[in-house]
Amino acid sequence: MTLPSAWNVEGYESLRMDSDGLLQLSEGCELKGSTHVISNHPVPSECELFYFEVNDIDGSLYVIGFCEAAASLYSLNNVSEKNPHGIWGYLSKGTFEYCFKPRAGYFPSHPTFSAGDTIGCGINVYDRTVFFTKNGDHLGIAFSDDAFSYKKGMLYPFIGLSGSKSISTKVNFGSNKFTYTAMIIDGDRFVEVTFKQIKFLEEKLTKLQQENQNKEEEWKKASKKSYAQKELIQANKKIEKLENELANCNKIKTELKEKEKEIINYQQKLKSAEKKLEQISNILKK
Repeated sequence: MTLPSAWNVEGYESLRMDSDGLLQLSEGCELKGSTHVISNHPVPSECELFYFEVNDIDGSLYVIGFCEAAASLYSLNNVSEKNPHGIWGYLSKGTFEYCFKPRAGYFPSHPTFSAGDTIGCGINVYDRTVFFTKNGDHLGIAFSDDAFSYKKGMLYPFIGLSGSKSISTKVNFGSNKFTYTAMIIDGDRFVEVTFKQIKFLEEKLTKLQQENQNKEEEWKKASKKSYAQKELIQANKKIEKLENELANCNKIKTELKEKEKEIINYQQKLKSAEKKLEQISNILKK
């Protein structure tokens, strides 16, 4: 699953972006009027939840949200025959606005934002809702299912910029910890940690801890069994050694018995020789 990971600044001679997500004017360039940039990839349909944040360093950010690839900033709250592609945004003046042919929506009375603020934007693809955050605070659901009824294509994160001589914003597509701390990333999956999800995670953690404890007990039993097996192997080796020594002893014992028989035989022969010698001696005396 390929997720948005940077702004697509190809074709923008006046803009440059570094590997840390910092978007600025190119050296010696000025921005005439306003412009917008979209991400390098759309939010994939299999991505249930997606979220990103932009730090408005110098006040050049004036709108943030999602749009179809060919959408125009000028179509916000202005149904345009020339540009029917959808756009959904949070403007710095404190309004949530969307537009797609043939409808538009305008929702005022939300917090404004300016230099130094970090603005977040999230979309729940399955629920078809969009929400915004400001400096880590959730601002509620901005757009719901009805606002997407005429959506035609894939949605891209986007920002709108204005400022002739200074552009400085920094985007976070998930490579760093979010200011909105309830949003975390698990692999390539975004998770908004609500109270319900916290309870679910706690239950999951308890289950994993129990499984780990069971595995640890099994490991201990296996370790004891393994230790006993090692002891048995050592004992068998000692027994084998003793058996070999005993076999050698029995062999020596057998050899000694044979020697003993030979000695007895020699003793008997010696006695017989002594008798003959005694007889010869008696004959000579006569």
